[in-house]
Amino acid sequence: MTDLIGQTLNQYRIVEKINEGGMATVYKAYHPSLDRYVAL
Repeated sequence: MTDLIGQTLNQYRIVEKINEGGMATVYKAYHPSLDRYVAL
């Protein structure tokens, strides 16, 4: 799978990989206009 760290998806900047499993990978991302971090 492609490493998404450092890329921007819509308005979310991918900061780091939190964890991955058999079905998905969870990333920590930052939304600058909301000034908050989210899990994607």
